[in-house]
Amino acid sequence: MLAESTVAVAGLRAMGLAARYVSGYLETTPPRGRPRMVGADASHAWASVCTGVAPLKGVIFADAGEGVMEVAVDMIRVDRG
Repeated sequence: MLAESTVAVAGLRAMGLAARYVSGYLETTPPRGRPRMVGADASHAWASVCTGVAPLKGVIFADAGEGVMEVAVDMIRVDRG
């Protein structure tokens, strides 16, 4: 994903647009009986570009009865010794 996002950012910047590389982590569930990996299998990235389009403010179009969004963060401290 790093290569594709880097090429996208370079192309957007070449066209004069403000673009950046953004990365983050996803928590994954290991297979039964295996330890949870730290960082190695849990990263993702994307390209972000500022085009000046204003986002919608506080409006969600959805049917009644759809699921509720839930967000949680789980972090593991890694000492750099």
